[in-house]
Amino acid sequence: MRPPTNHLVLVLLGLGLVSCGGASAQPASPAVDTHNVQARLAAGPWVLARYQPDDPAGRMFGPLLAQQLGALVVTFDGQTMHAQSPTFAITRPYTVQNAAGFVFDFVSPDPDGSGAVRSHCEISEDGRRIDFVTQTDPWAGQGELQRQGP
Repeated sequence: MRPPTNHLVLVLLGLGLVSCGGASAQPASPAVDTHNVQARLAAGPWVLARYQPDDPAGRMFGPLLAQQLGALVVTFDGQTMHAQSPTFAITRPYTVQNAAGFVFDFVSPDPDGSGAVRSHCEISEDGRRIDFVTQTDPWAGQGELQRQGP
């Protein structure tokens, strides 16, 4: 059985990541949109600013979650997500799917092949915020990552 912190990070990211705004002026191809999303993700690091689980049972992790807000730092390199806080660190593969402008689906497969954590995400127009809705039960919820630095 995996430790709950691994699932918490995946929920928080959906790194899988409510829908947020950021429309492009002109339609682009899916490949261009995916490239642009990956470039914005790689512009991090990102810090977990907010997360709210959909299921009240998920709220039992409240104290653990509170420790992660403002402390969990996430980076993306185009294939792998790295998340680290003072209490744990994980590394997971991910893909960007269905990119349209800066709205996309973030999919992080389970290492054991048993499924994947999926989130619907949107990067803000200024590139400093990712709003996400994690759709995979029991980790469904919504949150926000904020980019650190300039």
